[in-house]
Amino acid sequence: MDRAVFINYRGADSHSYGALLYTELTRQFGGEHVFLAAESIPPAADFVTELLGRVRSARVVLAVIGPRWLTATDPAGRRRIDDPTDWIRRELAEAFAAGIRVVPILTEQAELPTIAELPADIAALSRCQFRRLRYREPTADLARLVIDLVSVEPVLAEAARGRNAHMRAWAVPAAMFSMRGDLPEFVGRDDELHALLDAVVVVADEPVRGIAVYAVDGMPGIGKTVFSIHAAHRLAYRFPDGQIFLELHGHSPTQAPRAPADALASLLVATGLEKSALPHELDDRARLWRDRIVGKKVLLILDDAANHDQLRPLLPSTSDCFVIVTSRHRLTALDGVRTLPLDVMPPDQAARMLLRLAGRGPADADPAAATATTAEAEVGVVARVVRLCGFLPLAIALAAGRLRSHPTWSLTYLADLRSE
Repeated sequence: MDRAVFINYRGADSHSYGALLYTELTRQFGGEHVFLAAESIPPAADFVTELLGRVRSARVVLAVIGPRWLTATDPAGRRRIDDPTDWIRRELAEAFAAGIRVVPILTEQAELPTIAELPADIAALSRCQFRRLRYREPTADLARLVIDLVSVEPVLAEAARGRNAHMRAWAVPAAMFSMRGDLPEFVGRDDELHALLDAVVVVADEPVRGIAVYAVDGMPGIGKTVFSIHAAHRLAYRFPDGQIFLELHGHSPTQAPRAPADALASLLVATGLEKSALPHELDDRARLWRDRIVGKKVLLILDDAANHDQLRPLLPSTSDCFVIVTSRHRLTALDGVRTLPLDVMPPDQAARMLLRLAGRGPADADPAAATATTAEAEVGVVARVVRLCGFLPLAIALAAGRLRSHPTWSLTYLADLRSE
């Protein structure tokens, strides 16, 4: 079946917003009517033909535009949008050429590009009426967009009516979408991220036994929580019934580890259960939690787990769900768990992380060294800073924060401070 809605987005700029759109529109219209990720194109298919064919068969193209949509550059420093082979541009050009309705979706404070800022084949984008999508008001913004789509596309109106019975049977409360915001400057962890994404593809596309659980473990400051949240935003479109972030305080210096009964109370309330209806016994709460999400596609992050006993009652029993656990300990005793250890960052990824979080380019590494062997000096001082940080993401983020707070500091100055 042709997808009525095609979501056009630049991954480095607005992936999490694209996933948010996909989640809500799939819930409203069904996955068969919404296209987001190229991974749904069949293996061995002609990628160009398939992707542009999906654009041409769409009724509406949603162009998700964030603050870096227009200014994103290739490795040579050229604007990607100026490249005729850039996929974001090609998809939009195909849509305009075919006379398809294009709706710009502006995220947060992003502005609609002007005609002077756009290549000629997509200059019509500057004249399109836009909608906004803000994390502060996603429910209202998404509801308005759904109304717009239903009012202009009979196919979507019919699809929405056909799903009403399901929605009445189990209306998804807003509390089921409590995932923390993604870090736009996330860098690295490519191998670990691919392992997690590939695991969910298997869970979503093939029959599996029981719940799929990935345990992300590593030392304090290694970036377990940030990594898991970033992965969750990449996966959100596959779990339209909920994405929940729950803190367990397993190693908090200020709070005791969360009791399983208390954690289950939060999960049950998120499903819409009144607090007055909560069972008193732990086993009864665990049983009710599993019953209420059976058959639902839910992504759950259980952050900072203390041990296996804290986790077991919280795990769903359906293979439609996916759980990411973070902990300082290796949780191998959980049935069916797959472990994903995080180590310190490789030097090249650590260097990229420092520069991106600090808002610096390689040329900013040490202006004073510009007359010397510039390339070697720049690479050397960045490597020195991240080495002093122990290649730990938390320490690198703190160092980058100091650079942002002191724009006149060079990296050499920071490195000398950390060496003292």
